[in-house]
Amino acid sequence: MAVHWTDRAGRRISLRHLHVFMAVVQFGSIAKAAAALSVSHPVVSKAVSDLEHVFGVNLIERRRQGVEPTIQGRACLDCGTAVFDELRRGIQRVVALSDPQGGEVRVGAPEPMMQDIVPSIIEQLARKYPRMVLHSVLGDGADLHRLLRARRVDLIIARRLSRPEDDLISEPFIKERLFVVCGRKSRWAIRRNVKLADLMNEPWVMPDSDNIIAPLIADAFGAAGLRPPRGQVVSNALAVRARMAANGHFLTIVPGSTIYRGGERPALKILPVLKPIDTPPTEIITLKNRMPAPAAALFMEFLRTAARALSNATAAAHRGH
Repeated sequence: MAVHWTDRAGRRISLRHLHVFMAVVQFGSIAKAAAALSVSHPVVSKAVSDLEHVFGVNLIERRRQGVEPTIQGRACLDCGTAVFDELRRGIQRVVALSDPQGGEVRVGAPEPMMQDIVPSIIEQLARKYPRMVLHSVLGDGADLHRLLRARRVDLIIARRLSRPEDDLISEPFIKERLFVVCGRKSRWAIRRNVKLADLMNEPWVMPDSDNIIAPLIADAFGAAGLRPPRGQVVSNALAVRARMAANGHFLTIVPGSTIYRGGERPALKILPVLKPIDTPPTEIITLKNRMPAPAAALFMEFLRTAARALSNATAAAHRGH
C-alpha cells in the first residue's frame, strides 16, 4: 500500500527544521540566523534546503539585501508558529497537572488598562500563586491583534478592529465612560452647582486631536452647546492627564477606571457638569479554536471579577457626586 507523501513529510520534517526556518525569516538573513542560533551558515542553509526539498517548492527568495519568504514560505511560517505554540501550551498543561498553581500567561493591553487593572491582577495572582509566571505586553489596536494572531500573547484586552475577525473570540470586559474631573485639592472640588460654562477658561489637560476619544469629547461638548476647551497641556498619556489633574491645578477628562483605584480614596473628583461620555467597549479577546491554558483561564476569571468591581465602584462614585 502506498504511503501518502504527507506521512513521509511528517517523518522527515523535524521541529529543528521549522525552528531554523523561522529564525531565517525572523532575521531576514541566513548568516544572522546562524549567529543567533550559534550554528554554522551551512547548517542553516541545509535545514532550509531540506524543507524546500520535502515540499518541492522554494520557501525563501534569496536577495542581495537578505531573504524573504515566498507565499509557500509564509504558509510554512504560519504552520511553524502554530506548532510551537501548541507545543508550549501542551507543556504548560502537563506542568499544570502536576502543579496547578504554576503555569505561564502572557496578556497584552493598551496603556489605560496597564495603568491599574492589569498590574492589579498580576499582583493578586503573583501573591496567590508564587510559581506562576506572568508577562504583560503593552500595545494598542492592530499591534495587539497581530501579537495575538502570532501567538505571542494568550489574550488581549482591547477594542475590536473595524474589519471582520472570524478567527477571534470576544467577550465584553468594560464599557468605559469618560468623566470631567479635578483633583481633590482643586477649588472646584468643593464648589456646589458648578456648570460646564464656568470651567471653559480654566487650565485643561486634553488629549491630542487625533486621539480616539477626541471626537467623543467634541460631540459631548457640542451637545452641551460648547466647543471643547483648548488644552494648555496636550497629552495622550492617560497617566500624565490624571496626575496633573490630581495635583489640583488642571481639569481633564479620564475614564472611570482611572478615577477608581482599588479601595483607596480616589485622588480625582468627578465634576457632574457633562453627561458621562460612552466609549466603545473594551473586550477580552482570544483566538478561536485555541483553548486557554490554565493560567490564562485563571487570569480571565480575575479580569471578570475586576470588571464587576470597577463597574460598581465607578457607578457609586458618580452617584456620590
